[in-house]
Amino acid sequence: NIPSGAATDEAGNLNQASTSTDNSVTYDVTGPRVISASPSGTVAGPIDRFTLTFNEAIQPSTFTLVDVVSLTGPGGAIAPLAVTPLNSQAFEVVFASQTSGTFTLVIGPDILDAVGNPMDQNANGLNGEPTADRFTTSFTIAGQAVLTSVTPSSGQQGQTNLDVVVNAQFSHFVNGVTTAG
Repeated sequence: NIPSGAATDEAGNLNQASTSTDNSVTYDVTGPRVISASPSGTVAGPIDRFTLTFNEAIQPSTFTLVDVVSLTGPGGAIAPLAVTPLNSQAFEVVFASQTSGTFTLVIGPDILDAVGNPMDQNANGLNGEPTADRFTTSFTIAGQAVLTSVTPSSGQQGQTNLDVVVNAQFSHFVNGVTTAG
């Protein structure tokens, strides 16, 4: 039997332990990938973090603020405040609280799995490609509705069967409106 970590391949990857039944050595040469990100789509605010989950364990010391290639919002670049491990596969990228707009995060590819493989986000077997193995995600925080006008604005109090026009501005698509008496 060959114990785990007793042999390395040309890239420096350590072997997994062989068993008495197979007498073979297996190398992990597959880079990690992000398999989920939250939030995504259109969400209610405020939001102050992305939560990313990888397909395998990550060396926490290799996912730091340096690995955040960019974090942008409607006003341009946003400085990330921290990268926090939640467990061996899940991490948060924390930033100042945001209340509306579209936000995009780009990370990698120099984030390493437990045996030292850099990311292979595009799953082509070529780990650590400078742009192809970066992970990108985005979400939109739906803004609040803003009342822009009401017609008539005054002088009509006490009248019945009055037609009132209300104009509101929304920052996202609204499907159906309900009014009450």
